[in-house]
Amino acid sequence: MKEYAEKFYKSDAWKKCRIAFIKSLPDKTCNRCKEKPGKIVHHKEEITPLNINNPMVTLNFENLEYVCQDCHNKEHHSNLAVREDVMFDSDGNLVKNIPPHKKQRCFPLRDRGGGLQKIHRSHTREGGTIKESR
Repeated sequence: MKEYAEKFYKSDAWKKCRIAFIKSLPDKTCNRCKEKPGKIVHHKEEITPLNINNPMVTLNFENLEYVCQDCHNKEHHSNLAVREDVMFDSDGNLVKNIPPHKKQRCFPLRDRGGGLQKIHRSHTREGGTIKESR
């Protein structure tokens, strides 16, 4: 969310408008693809610092559409580069993404007091750290 829009999107006026708009829709599927459930109330005319205080832009049902996450991402994030060599782990850390066909078979680990322990052919574990063998 853009910094100048944070206050607007947290306002009671927007929250009430959003709820009323969704309730007014006879069909709760995405207004664009018509396949997935709608998730985001999207402004057709982009909100800018110049029009954010204009309710005919920000709170007008004619300027709103209900879209799924995928359609919203195509609108706002289609020009961003996507890297397939990295991913987020379950803790939110950025880690190298190894394609399934390149992964080596790993075996369960046993902690034996922090000594070196073989995990698979190219990685060993020393204490809590995984080290790559060369």
